Amino acid sequence: MVSRSWSFAFIPHSIAFGMLSILVPLYFVENLKGSILDFAYMSAISILFNILSSVYMGRLPEKYGRTKPFILLSFLLSGILLFAMTRTSNLLLFQIFYVLLGITNSIYGPSIRMLIAETYEKDEWDRMFAWQNLIVGLSGTLGLAFCSIYAPSLGYASLLAFCPPLVLVSLLLGFVSINDPPFYSERLMNRMSRAADEAEALSYWLGSKGNPRTFGLRRDINMAFFGLGTAIFIMAGASAFTSLPIFLSGTVLMTSSTIFAIFFCRSLIGSISYLFIGRVMGSNGEKAVRVASLSRTLLVLSLISLSFLPWSATIVAIILLSLLEVSWSMYAIGNSMVVMENASGGSTGFYDALGNVGNVVGVLLSGAIPTIFSFNILFVMASALYLVGFVFFSKASG
Repeated sequence: MVSRSWSFAFIPHSIAFGMLSILVPLYFVENLKGSILDFAYMSAISILFNILSSVYMGRLPEKYGRTKPFILLSFLLSGILLFAMTRTSNLLLFQIFYVLLGITNSIYGPSIRMLIAETYEKDEWDRMFAWQNLIVGLSGTLGLAFCSIYAPSLGYASLLAFCPPLVLVSLLLGFVSINDPPFYSERLMNRMSRAADEAEALSYWLGSKGNPRTFGLRRDINMAFFGLGTAIFIMAGASAFTSLPIFLSGTVLMTSSTIFAIFFCRSLIGSISYLFIGRVMGSNGEKAVRVASLSRTLLVLSLISLSFLPWSATIVAIILLSLLEVSWSMYAIGNSMVVMENASGGSTGFYDALGNVGNVVGVLLSGAIPTIFSFNILFVMASALYLVGFVFFSKASG
């Protein structure tokens, strides 16, 4: 069994970005006095730049046979940009730094998946993707716990100042613990093995005039439909959740401490779910993304109830957001497995880019729909998008 110690290098980084996920929108609106639309525009522009970055960066690990340099570069640049964000009170400069931060933070995503896929054998991928997500999720949970306790006394600006040194600690830990495999061949071996298995099954069928399904002939995933499903799924999530902290603060009238506590519970339960989601879903990544899409269709629609439950909104929010995070665990593992097994060499970053396309549209909708209509209309729309994503994932599986 190959050591997993390298994954602990991501703990400080994930603590910082767990804090930022809720801290940035609240800091942006309350400290910098930006509007929901300003935040949506900033997030959308960040994702637009990430699209090109994802496609390009997704090719580099396979091209050069290395992942460590790209992961360390991401940590270094992210730490510098976070420090710059803490030193400015200018809204435009903050937006520029945030856009650049999104680009630098997107560098390591394809590299991590490639590192896992090339370091571990195919039958270990589900456990390793789940393990990595567990580490990242629990670390983000720690960040949210810290914010929920100290937000009232320290304030958003002081909490933001903790993030740059945390990311730079990950840089040092990664330099020591992350090691690339000597050869990048595991994905190639897996594709060759699949081709040999299918050829053998087809040969047996032709010889016996049987049914190819009976002998395990595997149908290829339609990656075009799968890519569209990915874009729609991410669009739905971005539209529903980008401005959710602002909805809880401005519409449901929750305190900052309560909001951080809700997201802490969500993150904790979602992280723990990685311990069993991989085992429950097994190696069936296609099924995982379908279940995630269908469950989120119902759960996001239920967020409307928070507007009408002033006395129990906190409990309902914890339950709904925790279930939504468990469904994300299903999707994250399933999507990684399908992409790593079925995407052609050098194209894994393309699926990140498709997700980012959906992310751009979703982020813009998260600001525009509440401004023009209401948050409840936003949740209805996001629910419908998840249903469309389910249809595309179903068509991808034939």
